[in-house]
Amino acid sequence: MVATREQYLMVASKFIENGDMGKALVSLVEAYEKLGRDSEILELIYKIFVEPNEELFKRNYSDAKEITNIGYDELLLDFIPINDTCFYVFDKERRKFDGIVDIDCFEDDANAMQFEYCSMIISEEWDLRKYFDELIKKRWQCIFVVGEGLEARVSSFFKLHGVVKFFNQVLFVENLETLSAFFEKYPDEYLPKIIMGNDVHKYEKLIYEMHKRRVEDLKTKRENVLLSICIPSYNRGKIAFESVKSLISLPFDSEIEIIVSDNGSEIGKEYYDMIEEMRDSRIKINRFKENQQYEGNINQVIKMATGKFIMLSSDEDKIGMEELVACLRFVVNHSWCGAAYVQELVEDNLGFFDNGINGMMTASFCNYITGVFLNNSLIKEHNIKEFVLNHHDNAYVTNYTHCAYAIALASYAPFVRLSIRTSDYKEGQIKEQQLREASSNENKVFSYAWPEARAAMLSGLIDIFAELQETLSKDELFELLEWQMERTYFLLSLIYKQSTQDFKRRYTWREACNHICETVLEICNKYALNQEYREKIIDDDEAYSKKFVCVNE
Repeated sequence: MVATREQYLMVASKFIENGDMGKALVSLVEAYEKLGRDSEILELIYKIFVEPNEELFKRNYSDAKEITNIGYDELLLDFIPINDTCFYVFDKERRKFDGIVDIDCFEDDANAMQFEYCSMIISEEWDLRKYFDELIKKRWQCIFVVGEGLEARVSSFFKLHGVVKFFNQVLFVENLETLSAFFEKYPDEYLPKIIMGNDVHKYEKLIYEMHKRRVEDLKTKRENVLLSICIPSYNRGKIAFESVKSLISLPFDSEIEIIVSDNGSEIGKEYYDMIEEMRDSRIKINRFKENQQYEGNINQVIKMATGKFIMLSSDEDKIGMEELVACLRFVVNHSWCGAAYVQELVEDNLGFFDNGINGMMTASFCNYITGVFLNNSLIKEHNIKEFVLNHHDNAYVTNYTHCAYAIALASYAPFVRLSIRTSDYKEGQIKEQQLREASSNENKVFSYAWPEARAAMLSGLIDIFAELQETLSKDELFELLEWQMERTYFLLSLIYKQSTQDFKRRYTWREACNHICETVLEICNKYALNQEYREKIIDDDEAYSKKFVCVNE
């Protein structure tokens, strides 16, 4: 037997007298639904529960003025509060209650959440409650809501406290054809990677076809590249070809460009030819007729890059879907940094380093090029490329060109060092070692590894720091000098242990250390470091020489 209108009102009144507004609302909603949608009961619900909160709803909705054109009075859903985070949903057009919405999940600080690198589509569905779990995971670049007449319903959710903060940008589109026309008109807009809602397969097909057209379009200028993946290569055409082939198989187009520079290779030319013949709008390739050395090849890929960020990658390190997603996420969430070293193998000295001496010192440890990120906007703004080119005679710049860029950028903006898997570089580093060992049966010392070469690089690095940081104090300069001196002894010890026989044809371990120590003392003279600093250097020499190699010579 259905209760009468008076009975429902009596029960609701008792709950209100006892201060239990939630139960009172439940009773009134039940009365409205069971008594033929009684308009007087609805008016009572609005008077007691909605009108006292109307100004709050309007203030919340005012935060959405940048993402929707629907006026407040045009919204089709109202929310009747059961408590601070739980509401009945009332469909004004259909004049019926449509369940409950709980916004407790939106209480987190949206500003503290990471941005997602991509956008999503919600197809032919207005009820955001179904997608709350996905919506709150990341701050999506854009959410495309596709379907006729959905904007007034979807926008209604922005009346609820905290919801709009999770929507970076929303674009309402009437149908599939309009969405297709949008991406045709704006080829630099990134295609959505997540699709939810109804008839998902239709939208998946559209995105696939749009992606295919974009990579085949060799005429349209690409002006919104997020990440330039730069691959300097020499005599490893087959490896480079496999890396590029892996990259172009991934479902990214406007977001990336793939830049390969062949440094005048004599081996594997046919594979560089195959890269050049790939009909793919994402690929750029340079072919030097003669070897330009490491420095020239790095400068070339950076010159060709148009992305907001550059990621340097060894030709042997394959980047798969998981790794590229990690790269793109890193870039969209660290647009403020000047440079970064992001590798899974990086385990120590992690974090964020302010621009200046700390960031620059950390940037000098980006030995392996894969995972070095450079802010291309800042390279152009501060003429970093010209700075590097002007120091062509600096031994450090010649041998560690990628580090020179990172150090220069770290003088202007923070440096980041994180442990994130951005490529299959473990395999790459093993291959690199195998290739080097295979290059000589006698395990010879490479030219860059001799004490005189290491000493020249150390001296060159100090000169770079001194020029970029004119206000460097004597203590800061000495701290840098000690740090780099210890590192140089360590690097020398590696080649001494690996190629002892060849090394000892020219130097004993003590003689090698003497060469470095003498260079450091010359640097002290050059930068007017007094006798106290010089005595510390002599003590450091004794300590470092014994720390890394135990020999009696």
